[in-house]
Amino acid sequence: MREFQTRGLPHVHDIIFSHKDDAPRSAQEYDRWISAQIPPETAPALRKLVLKTNIHGPCGTQNPTSPCVKDGKCSKFYPRTFVSSTTDGDGSYFEYRGRSPEFRGKTATVTRAGPSFTVDNSWVVPYTPQLTLQLGCHVNVGIVSGVIALKYLFKYVTKGPNSAMMAVVESHIHAVDGRSTTGDASAGTGGNPPGSCEAASIGAVAAGNEQPA
Repeated sequence: MREFQTRGLPHVHDIIFSHKDDAPRSAQEYDRWISAQIPPETAPALRKLVLKTNIHGPCGTQNPTSPCVKDGKCSKFYPRTFVSSTTDGDGSYFEYRGRSPEFRGKTATVTRAGPSFTVDNSWVVPYTPQLTLQLGCHVNVGIVSGVIALKYLFKYVTKGPNSAMMAVVESHIHAVDGRSTTGDASAGTGGNPPGSCEAASIGAVAAGNEQPA
């Protein structure tokens, strides 16, 4: 499903179902497809893309003004806890292998809006190397193994576009000379804020077009 955020940036939510004969069944197989680690210098193209597109923040003490910081903590739960091997997360979200620097985990320096930060595997957003190299953009990939993750994914796929509830009412406006004029006023209640594309359509309708341009 393609979704437009309130600020107008599009992104896609996909669910891919594997055949039972192809689905990964063990931590070793999971690690073949998904990584939460900074690539080594021997894979320069992948390393450059991951550091550019799949490093969260940084936030917290390194950048307390980051948009994800709520009440002094990262609302996305970064930095993550170091994990020496992939686990299934007790039926909810997987915990992907991300070694600490003390156990051969990689570190790197990234620049965000001017300042530079030193990051390690605790800041990496899980990705699939093949897709990252092919698409060259941010791709967050995860394995669905329980109801919690499945519900989260289907929520995005089935919720539909942003919407707004609107009403047109007649109002009487009294001018300075005592005469009254009649006009229409719009009032909105509830709903989600429309994105840039929906706002353009609403604006066309409000301007008097029966069909959005």
